[in-house]
Amino acid sequence: MALGDAYTEAGQYREARAAWERGIKAFPGSQELKVRLETKSDKAQLEFVESERSLEKPVNTMLEFLDGER
Repeated sequence: MALGDAYTEAGQYREARAAWERGIKAFPGSQELKVRLETKSDKAQLEFVESERSLEKPVNTMLEFLDGER
């Protein structure tokens, strides 16, 4: 997810979607990835990522999402 977000912030939208697609294959239950893949345009993709990656929003560093995903 973070790799795709970084690609988005760099304006590399195709690469971002490819990273998220790889992620959703590995973690099909990830709501965060599903929401990102639902964005319809580059602009919407960038706006979403910027809203999720702001300095005001804490980053969840817990790894509990890995339990039961594989």
